[in-house]
Parts: sequence; C-alpha cells; structure tokens
Amino acid sequence: MTIEGDITLRGVTKPVTTTGTVVGPTPDAHGNSRTAFDLETTIDRRDFGITWNLELPTGDPALGNDVKITANLALIKA
Repeated sequence: MTIEGDITLRGVTKPVTTTGTVVGPTPDAHGNSRTAFDLETTIDRRDFGITWNLELPTGDPALGNDVKITANLALIKA
C-alpha cells in the first residue's frame, strides 16, 4: 500500500509517498477496533535545508544525505 502526504522539517514542506502494510481492523484486549500501519519513506535531507556535514580524514562526508523515516501506528476507532 502507498500513502501520499506532506512532511515539514525546519519550515520546509515537501510531498512524500510512504509504502508499507496495514493490519486490521482487529479487536484489541479492550474490545476496541484497532488498525495498524507500518510505513516507510526516504527523503534527501538537503531538500529541507539540512546541509551541515563534516569531512572525515578519508575525505568522505560523515553524514549521508538520504534519511529513512519509519512510522509504526496503531489507531483505535473512536
């Protein structure tokens, strides 16, 4: 499954597409209807103005530019 939305970091908003799985709805221990989502996306931190880095003695940058974001959500029907 894919979900499209926006993410805001440091005042910069960009569209993202997350991929993942959905489980449920299933009853939980309290009799509520619960649905779980496991989502993942990767962003380039430079797109949000996060550019700080440090050069290692080898000349390579200390930080990569790709950032993996994961979200594990459990929602209960109100």
